Amino acid sequence: MKAIILCAGYATRLYPITKNFPKPLLSLAGKEILSYLVDKIKQIDIIDEIYVVTNDKYNKYFEYWKQTSDSKLKINIINDQTKSTDDMLGAIGDLNFVIEKENIDDDILVLAGDTVSNFDLNNMVDVFKKTSSPVSVVHNMESKDKIKNTYGCVEFDEENKITSFEEKPEHPKSTYKSVPFYVYPKSYIQKIKKYVSDGNDLNNIGDLITFFHKIGNYFVVKMEEKMFDIGNVDLLNDACEYFKNHPTS
Repeated sequence: MKAIILCAGYATRLYPITKNFPKPLLSLAGKEILSYLVDKIKQIDIIDEIYVVTNDKYNKYFEYWKQTSDSKLKINIINDQTKSTDDMLGAIGDLNFVIEKENIDDDILVLAGDTVSNFDLNNMVDVFKKTSSPVSVVHNMESKDKIKNTYGCVEFDEENKITSFEEKPEHPKSTYKSVPFYVYPKSYIQKIKKYVSDGNDLNNIGDLITFFHKIGNYFVVKMEEKMFDIGNVDLLNDACEYFKNHPTS
């Protein structure tokens, strides 16, 4: 299994902090967001390689981070060659870019480079091993109002199979939001390529949930742990404070 971490965004909502520095390399309690993710990936024994996709503007920072990383797993920094929000590929576009450029033909773990938690990624890999189906993580927000117009909303049945997904709905059908942690089987690599070649929107990685759950079983794993999707300064500060008191394991 290969791990792909999506780090090619420009994080405009965090300006000026990220105007000239990438969000995934911001420090949380003395440790980069990306390093938290890599440490979690290292706990999965079937992962044999990591791909970090970034853009041309921030590529040098990731290359430097790689040189200072103590990871024993092979890490590849992939430059998608974009230089601004005007030519960015989008999350699905970047995922497909890495798959095509590196000729990846394997099961893949896909993580957003700005979401951190103490969640054990083996929980989703274990479900994948049992089902050989796509797996996503969901988090209970307890209130539909917290989902409304803000997060991808996931419905699933008693077997934890997705029955519906809607991106930032006006009227959420559940209190579960999608967390951008995914496992896709090797057989879905061609489906990702087809999604892209068919001219679909490439910005929101969650759109693959809509695409995939309609053509086969797609399972969820519930995240009980605290998680941070670091989209603004307040969330960054909250994450820093949390990880000072709750180091990842």
